[in-house]
Amino acid sequence: MMLKLLLRYGNYALSLLPDYPSQQFIVCTLHTLTELAAASVTHIPEQVDLLISYLKEDGRMCVKISALKDMKNLANKGAHLWSSENVNELVNYTIETPYISLKCEIFSVMVALAHSVSVDKFDLSAECKVLQLCQDCIFHDNVQLAAISVELLTQIAIHVFQEDIVVQGIDLMQEVSSAIETLLLVICTAEQTCGNLKSLLQCFQCAVNICDVCPDMSIQFVDTIGSLIGKHQMFGWYLYVLPCVRLGNKSAGAVVCWQSEINDEIKKFTTQLRITPETSKAIVS
Repeated sequence: MMLKLLLRYGNYALSLLPDYPSQQFIVCTLHTLTELAAASVTHIPEQVDLLISYLKEDGRMCVKISALKDMKNLANKGAHLWSSENVNELVNYTIETPYISLKCEIFSVMVALAHSVSVDKFDLSAECKVLQLCQDCIFHDNVQLAAISVELLTQIAIHVFQEDIVVQGIDLMQEVSSAIETLLLVICTAEQTCGNLKSLLQCFQCAVNICDVCPDMSIQFVDTIGSLIGKHQMFGWYLYVLPCVRLGNKSAGAVVCWQSEINDEIKKFTTQLRITPETSKAIVS
C-alpha cells in the first residue's frame, strides 16, 4: 500500500518536471524518482531512460552529474533491467562529450554494469564503439580517466575470456594487461595525491581480477610490480594498498612468488612510509 502511494507521488512529481525547470528542483526530483524506481525495481527501465534524456538534453553540468550518480545507483540495484540501447547511448555520449569529469562519471556507470550480468549488453561486434572508446582513454594523460577506462576494459576482457568470445583484431587480455602496466608506471612517476593513490588501487584490483580468471598472467604482474618497488618514491605508498588486494590465485603460486622476490624491497619502505589518518580516510573514501 505504501509503495503504491509513493509511486503515485512519483508520477505526480514526474508531471511537474516540465513546468519547474530550476536546477535544484530537477536534481531533487530526479533523485527522488530514482529512489522510488530502485525500491519498486520494475520502474528502473523507465527511470534509466529519463535520466539519460536529462544527461543528453539538459545543459547544466550539475544536472548531468546528478543524473549520472543516480544512474550508477540503478546500475547497482538493477543492472539486469538495463537495455543494450541504454548502454549504447552512454557509450556514444562518452565519445561525444569533451568534459573529462563527465567521461569519468559515465565510465563509473558502465563499470557498474560491466561488473554484473549486464556485461553482455556491451556491443563487442566488429567496429564496436566501446572498445575503441576504452582504447582511446586507457592511455589518457588524465590518470583518473585512464584508470576507470582500464577497469571497464578489464571487466569486458574477463567476460570475453570466460565466455570464449572472439573479438576480431585484438587480444583483450594482453591489451588490458599492457594498459595496467603502463598506468602503474605513470602513477609511480606522478605527483603523490589521493586521486593518484585511488587510481593505483584500481590498477591493482584490475590485476587481481585478471589473475583470478587467468592465473598464468600472475607472474607477469609480479615481475612488473617488483621492478617498480624501490625505484619510484610513489610506489612506497603501495604498502598501504598491499593489505587491500591479493595478486593472483594462490594455486598459481603467485603469492609465494610475490613474497620471495619482493619482500626485501617492501621492508625497505616500512620505515619510510608515513600516512596520516586524514590521508588514509581520503584514499578509502
